[in-house]
Amino acid sequence: MNRRELIKAMGAITLGACSMSLSQVSLGKQNSGRNWVFVSASGGWDVTNWWDPKGSEVTSANGQVNNYPTSAIRNAGNIRYAAVPAHVETEDMLHTFTQKHFRKMMVMNGVDQGTNSHTIGVRVCTSGLQAKGIPVFPALMAAPYAASQSMAYIHQDGHSETAGLVAKTKILTKADYQRLATTNTFLDSAAATENLVQKKRTILSNLIANEIANNSGNAMANLMNARESSDGVNELLDMIPGALNDDSKYRASEIAAAAFKSGIATSASLRVNGFDTHSDNDQRQFSQMDVMLSVVDHLWDQLEHQGVADQTTVVLCSEMGRRPYYDDGGESVTEGKGHWPISSMVFMGAGVSGNTVVGGTDDGLRPIKINANTLRPDESGIALTSESIHDALRRMAGISGTVLDEKYPLNAPFMNLFA
Repeated sequence: MNRRELIKAMGAITLGACSMSLSQVSLGKQNSGRNWVFVSASGGWDVTNWWDPKGSEVTSANGQVNNYPTSAIRNAGNIRYAAVPAHVETEDMLHTFTQKHFRKMMVMNGVDQGTNSHTIGVRVCTSGLQAKGIPVFPALMAAPYAASQSMAYIHQDGHSETAGLVAKTKILTKADYQRLATTNTFLDSAAATENLVQKKRTILSNLIANEIANNSGNAMANLMNARESSDGVNELLDMIPGALNDDSKYRASEIAAAAFKSGIATSASLRVNGFDTHSDNDQRQFSQMDVMLSVVDHLWDQLEHQGVADQTTVVLCSEMGRRPYYDDGGESVTEGKGHWPISSMVFMGAGVSGNTVVGGTDDGLRPIKINANTLRPDESGIALTSESIHDALRRMAGISGTVLDEKYPLNAPFMNLFA
């Protein structure tokens, strides 16, 4: 089996049933070469150890917020970021990353997720809504291209509800990609090749036959055409780096950037675990921060290498924040922090005003209201929410008012976030 045939055949593995016929409706060609990547900090990041720093002199009702002095808080341009507590061992990627990328960063602080639940929080930060069955933003962006892009939505890990709008493409192992890149034969015989391809066709045909609502069989037929198309496959393989990373998070960055360049993908989702720090909050947060920011830095290097950085928007988020105090009053530097509904979101790249901070929190990590138009603090204004942020994202992406937007309404107050 040659490389092109395997790429075509592997597409059927992660198919979901479509809930609407994308070929029958006007969704708008919002992509126009635009790409989107969501990177999730799974578990709930402590935003006061990131880009909403407070310091040890700041106290909430239950104790100090951080274990580093307020005077040690750092900044890059307009973006303030936390100091490293004395007891923490870290590569300090927070410093390296912020100094390197602050010009493309918009930090939104004081984002009210409205929940302390992991399950609900991941839905809110990736789709803007708490309800089940709502497609994540990357799936919305990929949906109009499900019939024409063979890897429209690349998914490494994390919450990835598609509502049947688009199939998810999983990241293969390094060994698989190496065999694709260095050999012309993947399966040992023509019979084995035909058997795999026929299984793929059978799966797709069964899905089409079993769909009964909204004429979605037509959408599945279009998806079959996309999966069997050879357009762009060789170009993608030529653009994949010669040596792929063993870690799926870094490998996903490499594959996503190559797929964006070749035009066979529109969006991707990545996740970094380990942020649910009910013990040893500071050390564990900074350790996982090192991992996550290394991944995002690698992603930007790949996007720049492929020449698609200017067309890509990257979003960093987490399902919740951590409390503005340590468990047991912070008597030990190894205490944890519980869940807190107030979080942050960070936007980078295309369509984003860099070196910008929107919103904020008080000493008790409660949202500071802002004016919906000027985005400046305003006691009569409103607090940032994921719903309002996703509403602004949809406007920036050009899908506001389309069938997709109307099918999954946010009903959020207007905020002029990406003017």
